[in-house]
Amino acid sequence: MRLLLGIPVYSSMEGKTAASYMALSLRLGANPYVRPVAMCMPHRTQMVKARHRIVEEAFERDMTHILWLDDDMVVMPDVLDRLAIHQKAIVGGLCHKRLPPYSPLVLHRQKNDKGEEEDNWWWDHPEHGLHEVLGTGFGCLLTATQVFHDMDPPWFEEKTGGAGSDLYFCSRAREAGHQVYVDFDVDVKHLGQREEAGSARRREWVQAHPEQAQIQNCVQMEQAEDRAHTSRPGTTIVINPFD
Repeated sequence: MRLLLGIPVYSSMEGKTAASYMALSLRLGANPYVRPVAMCMPHRTQMVKARHRIVEEAFERDMTHILWLDDDMVVMPDVLDRLAIHQKAIVGGLCHKRLPPYSPLVLHRQKNDKGEEEDNWWWDHPEHGLHEVLGTGFGCLLTATQVFHDMDPPWFEEKTGGAGSDLYFCSRAREAGHQVYVDFDVDVKHLGQREEAGSARRREWVQAHPEQAQIQNCVQMEQAEDRAHTSRPGTTIVINPFD
């Protein structure tokens, strides 16, 4: 595997996130089967532009895979091993929104209260195992670079409010013949308001707020709006720590 770590950093990175990514990097450095490893970190760049820049960097360096990580996640050091073992072109860990009701960022076709099928967050998803899904976020996602070769750009587009570019990619990838998977045993933490949002936090919140447990429309964050419309020139940091 020739791996590019793609980490858009909008403003800054929490210490917990940085520490987990350093632990991941150290583990990658000891893995002889992952060579070379590079890191692309577009900084202060609108999200769609940042993600396109990461793909272009992977192309330029002839990388076989991109491990996408957001700037506010906490991952386990062996997250690459746990995702790569499935040998899927698109596979992610389980991520949640960082504010109540901590929605699982896994899109799934299911029946609503009227018995009609609709695409929505997979509230009652399995607790374990690898499952095919309609879409997921880019908080922790491993993609084969070939997926992007199989698609015509743009690979990402964003809706007003800063959301949707990840689900847009998943939809386009499925149209190109690729499946999207989530490993529900890879529980990735999303740093919220001084707390880690994950499966345990989601269960606690549901028990305390049963009537609100499936609110469909979460409050839009100012940061998301800012990400959608910021047009400052960004910088890209690319390092080869293990070459």
